[in-house]
Amino acid sequence: MSAPAISNADMLEIQLRKWISKRHVQNIKLDPAYSHPLVPKGQTVIAEVVDRAGQGLFFTGYGFTLPGRGFVSYDNIKKASWMSAQRGLVTPARKRGEFDRIEFSLQGGSSVMLTDVDKAVFPLLRFFEWLISRRVEKTE
Repeated sequence: MSAPAISNADMLEIQLRKWISKRHVQNIKLDPAYSHPLVPKGQTVIAEVVDRAGQGLFFTGYGFTLPGRGFVSYDNIKKASWMSAQRGLVTPARKRGEFDRIEFSLQGGSSVMLTDVDKAVFPLLRFFEWLISRRVEKTE
């Protein structure tokens, strides 16, 4: 018997809601009644994550907004890494200063970094790990 199919939108909301209910994060707003110009028409915003600079990052079931990059589609993400593998070992000092970053390797060889999202990094990382592992399972 296989597990029920879960949509990207549902899994994103599940991960965010878990951390919100445990009061681990304060910079996430679920189901905001507003959107952002970078969110493609017809897509519903599931959550807004406010970064340390006060800028909103908007997540839908298909992708998210990233300052300076526009809208990043989940289908375009090949890999997600906590912090940055290219910057060396993850030391206690790096964890304190850079813990709230996710680096994405994208189709075509480029990369982008989601930064300064505070403790929202943990449920987001779980979501992206699930997203990528689900894609790998489908190709096997």
